[in-house]
Amino acid sequence: MARRSRPPSTSPVGGVCPAPGGPGASLLDREVGFLKGVGPGRAALLSKLMIHTIGDLLLHLPRAYLDRRRVVGIDGLAPEMAATVAGEVIGARVRRVRGGRQDLLATVEDGTGRLSVVWFGQPYLSRIVRPGARLLLSGRVRLFQGLCLVNPDFDLAESGQEPVSGRAGILPVYPTTQGLSQRFLRGLAETALRLAGDPGEDPIPRHILDRLDLPPRDRALRAVHFPSTLEEAERSRRRLSFEELLVLQLLLKRAREERSTAASARPLRGDPDRLRAVRDRLPYRLTDEQEDAISAILADLQGERPAMRLLQGEVGSGKTVVAALACAWAASAESQSCVMAPTEVLAIQLAGALRAILDPVGMRVALLLGSTPGRERREILGRLAEGQVDTLVGTHAIIEEGVGFRDLGLVIVDEQHRFGVAQRVKLLEKGRAPHTVVMSATPIPRTLALAFYGDLDITTIRRPPPGRTAVRTRVLDRSRWDDLLGFIAQRLRQGEQAFFVYPVIEGTGARNLLDATRMFDVIRAHPALRGLSVALLHGRTDISERRRILEGLREGRISAVVATTIVEVGIDLPRATVMVVEHPERFGLAQLHQLRGRIGRAPGQTPHFFLIRPEGLLDEPERLAVLVRESDGFRIAEEDLRLRGPGEMLGTRQTGMPRLRVADLFRDRDLLERARAEAEDLSRADPNLHEARHRALRAEIDRHARERTRLLGVA
Repeated sequence: MARRSRPPSTSPVGGVCPAPGGPGASLLDREVGFLKGVGPGRAALLSKLMIHTIGDLLLHLPRAYLDRRRVVGIDGLAPEMAATVAGEVIGARVRRVRGGRQDLLATVEDGTGRLSVVWFGQPYLSRIVRPGARLLLSGRVRLFQGLCLVNPDFDLAESGQEPVSGRAGILPVYPTTQGLSQRFLRGLAETALRLAGDPGEDPIPRHILDRLDLPPRDRALRAVHFPSTLEEAERSRRRLSFEELLVLQLLLKRAREERSTAASARPLRGDPDRLRAVRDRLPYRLTDEQEDAISAILADLQGERPAMRLLQGEVGSGKTVVAALACAWAASAESQSCVMAPTEVLAIQLAGALRAILDPVGMRVALLLGSTPGRERREILGRLAEGQVDTLVGTHAIIEEGVGFRDLGLVIVDEQHRFGVAQRVKLLEKGRAPHTVVMSATPIPRTLALAFYGDLDITTIRRPPPGRTAVRTRVLDRSRWDDLLGFIAQRLRQGEQAFFVYPVIEGTGARNLLDATRMFDVIRAHPALRGLSVALLHGRTDISERRRILEGLREGRISAVVATTIVEVGIDLPRATVMVVEHPERFGLAQLHQLRGRIGRAPGQTPHFFLIRPEGLLDEPERLAVLVRESDGFRIAEEDLRLRGPGEMLGTRQTGMPRLRVADLFRDRDLLERARAEAEDLSRADPNLHEARHRALRAEIDRHARERTRLLGVA
């Protein structure tokens, strides 16, 4: 249901939200239902697209354009050609494929020939794409049972009309949802632009626009929706993108400056001899990158301002030992630390790793989970409050009421992107301005780090310790299933272990979507695995059963585990050499790379990672080929960013930042660098942006700051 009231839009482009009292401010902040033709039903549909105000509508930019000036006859098409064709639908049907997906298949004719068209997973279009309908279609021609347009953008002609209408023959194609046609969205955008008139003072100073050859905001807003040329459309989009990124960079600079003047933290001046005693007991030497990471963190901990550092690293690069040494330093400074993990499996694993490093030198580690029995929990909390626990490891149970530290000086959040920002804030409130390290085993591309973590100090460990063997990655069709199980059985009978990973615990109703529970029965009953122990592990597994399974895996009594992505982090089994992931189309590339990092953790192995691809996925082999050819998690993360965008990789609520509405962090990498440089120049020339010419820009930053506070949940 559409919202009836909401705070003023915090859209990142100044033209959408002028300074209070500026021209057009009241109109652009009006709810979209103010526009003619938008009733409660359409307002509810628009809200699914994050369109609540007229300002939001103007920032709902086209994802593509139909260029009717260059219509090609069907007889002139060739494979891999980007083309626009106009024709009549002579046949259309919905086809169900394995996995439950429904595709719409159509045939169009234009007098020069016939062409197949397919829309994957969009059966609802069958209400529009019907025999007799006249369409203008734009997309890339592929070879798919002959020449075919795959998922093309299209415009529908109404009876008695030409296929399209629009300025200069170029039509915007918007992201939409079922029930909202392109024709409706175009009309709505035209109405909003006409009513908006002059959107007010431009937040970007004129000298910056001139230097970067960018158009003014009002011209860019109009041209991005209804351009005269495709070049004008792209130039206008880049202008709006630059503004969004500039405001974001200035906001991050403000956050960093505010932290530098915040309440003082206790400098943790530890005992180098006690830290040396911990290091001397390690059974391996730290890599140069690990040494650099611990040096940077120890320098942070001795400062008088609360540190905020992101420690990111390749899968298996050794971040845990760096965290353990940081906890050891805090303990040697007579302070406490805590490590919060997103799952009980990971928390148990971390507690075991930290105990192995810290217990021998008398540094006390405790584990607190949501499933910890009441009596044990009370005993842990008592020792924690009295300072008899040096490092507390746990899940979200750490932030619950009643968990109190005597002197919390260091907070470490592992797999930080899995926590909401408000949860991290709650944890920090357990101490007096404690130092903070957030860790991520999902490599973060440089552009993503600049855009969302620019207020943090960043340390990166790219290389795993010596001894890790490259994982052989293969994509297989499901027809090879029996052969694959035979191969895996041979490995298991040699004492190795395997993971089978599924996207869901139980059936969801989607046809042919395999789930962990059903496949557990199938796998353990397969003749090839007769006599081998197979276990089922997922998020709803009872904690005592979970511990039994983990212990059985560590001791080698269990040969294989059928699981969900609960095994993505926190499972460290040196004997694990094989992983099978079914339905890889339901995982991001970075997540698949993270899963792959669970195997091949001991030298001398030949680990294998198998991706079982369902039938009917035309583009999936191209995407999965990235994993086959790449082992560098940072390059994989860059590709994942290109394919999925930052919202899918991190989630805007996880970062505490409003989502990017215009900028594409992969496509606009150069703009991000320019925005960062301009933000530096502006801050040097006018540190608080108090000059009159920066009034509108400062207003935009203030809006973003209010939105960030709201997302943090501390408003």
